[in-house]
Amino acid sequence: SYATKGYDSYGEWFQCMGVQDARYCVSLVTYPGIYSETKWGICVPDTMNDTSINEAIAATKPDHYALSPPKTYCDLVPKRLPDWTAGAIGMTTFLLFLVFLTGAATAVGYV
Repeated sequence: SYATKGYDSYGEWFQCMGVQDARYCVSLVTYPGIYSETKWGICVPDTMNDTSINEAIAATKPDHYALSPPKTYCDLVPKRLPDWTAGAIGMTTFLLFLVFLTGAATAVGYV
């Protein structure tokens, strides 16, 4: 299992965004016997908050998690990607123009 080896498993954020009345959270846990934190990405119902998720994880091994409680963050990742505003489109166009200009100047310098 990834958790017992200390790996990071962020879960399926994209699929979770398509689930109605669900939210994506990241929990940092220290698995018993492992000294580094493991990151778990989880898709939970909207009714659950950081505290209820931490309590559910801690209930699986109360003695261990009393010393090293889990930390969960549900507000780090937005439910959906932001919309493209006029400013975002303008800045993207400007940056693409700079990339093109740099590429053209480099190509001309090698000719």
